[in-house]
Amino acid sequence: LNLCSERNCDIIGYMNSDILIPRSFFDIFLESKDAYLFSRVDIDEVTPRQLNEKKFRVIWNEHPGCDGFFFKKEWWLNNRDSFNNDLIIGEPKIDDYYMLLIPSLTKNYIFKRLVYHTYHETIWSALSVGGKHNTRIFEQLKRELGK
Repeated sequence: LNLCSERNCDIIGYMNSDILIPRSFFDIFLESKDAYLFSRVDIDEVTPRQLNEKKFRVIWNEHPGCDGFFFKKEWWLNNRDSFNNDLIIGEPKIDDYYMLLIPSLTKNYIFKRLVYHTYHETIWSALSVGGKHNTRIFEQLKRELGK
């Protein structure tokens, strides 16, 4: 995100590489928020047309985590020191960390279930080295915030 903030843009962010984004997704950035958190809906395999026309079968509509985080670049630059740079992207608990920290830094954020994911069995584990690492950082944040 720090590298992204060096670009000439207004909004920066990160999204998991296996997330499907419909055209309508980008409209959310018309709302002036400091942070945008995106959760997913798991669906069957789909073509781009089916995705954009919302013609697919939902498999799971209650995924608990987030698959994307975006920020107004100016807000990120003012708040980036509050985020732990040792978190490992793609490992468990980074989303929990961001979902806990962001509301403590701003009330001007949005959490939406606007992205999609082709359902497959979970292959990651919170017991991986990276998962354990991120869990330690997340648990430290919970203690600091009294949660």
